[in-house]
Amino acid sequence: MGEYMNLTKAGRWLQRVISEFRQMTNKREPIPISPSATTKPKMSENQREFQNLIFNAKEILESEFPHKIYEYIYLLGKARQHQLITNCLRKSVIEKSSIDDVEDLFFWSRADIDYSFHLYDEADRRLNWFTDEEYIGLSEMRLDPKDTLIFPLTWKSRKLRDCMLEIGRDIGQPWEFDDMNHNVKYVKPLNIGVVMNGNHSMAINIIRNESSDVKVESILDLSPIYEELYTDGEYFWKKQSGEMKERKLAEVDSIEMAALFEIGRLINEYHPLTNLHGKGRLMNK
Repeated sequence: MGEYMNLTKAGRWLQRVISEFRQMTNKREPIPISPSATTKPKMSENQREFQNLIFNAKEILESEFPHKIYEYIYLLGKARQHQLITNCLRKSVIEKSSIDDVEDLFFWSRADIDYSFHLYDEADRRLNWFTDEEYIGLSEMRLDPKDTLIFPLTWKSRKLRDCMLEIGRDIGQPWEFDDMNHNVKYVKPLNIGVVMNGNHSMAINIIRNESSDVKVESILDLSPIYEELYTDGEYFWKKQSGEMKERKLAEVDSIEMAALFEIGRLINEYHPLTNLHGKGRLMNK
């Protein structure tokens, strides 16, 4: 009987200790948890859409038909191509220096952006762009505007309007490539063209799709640019040495063009030694 009483007292004592311990722990302040420890940085809507575009590009490049990536590039850049033409009509005259080369496709307003895709060495020799005299076979290259993205850098609405009235099979003046006037730069690995001269008449060719091909006069390789420049869909960032590993170069104004830029990097990563132009995207005649 005495042993039973002792066990009962011991049980009550243990219950009291447990109860007091629970009360003590309930009064303690919770340990704060850093948000970064449980959640990833929140992406903006632009970044989510950008990632969707990149995901689709990867799926295409990993497929049985990776050359289809050029159809995807054509689709993504078509809006910017039309924007370049219609913007000229809207503004009447555009400062020519504000839209005169490949960089303007990605940095829509680059007045304060000191960055060029054209690289030189210390002796001022070109490193990643060449003319037909320097690049073997370039003089034979042709781009078809019906399935290859060619960007005309139009700048004067009157010239564009006059070309529209003067060129076309329907008025007996079909568009023709003028070797003395038209100058197109080919951009690797994106398989796109940028008009450097004859922009307004070339824009009519793009609108009407009357010509089968356009001669390439120079070539620009973006491959070394990817070593120091990238975009996250929100900004373009330039990598650099020192304490500040990167700096914000420009805000993205077109998610599609930002994705198009990064697709070039993916082409180099997925198919660095493969000619994806085998389906006639870039023709050799």
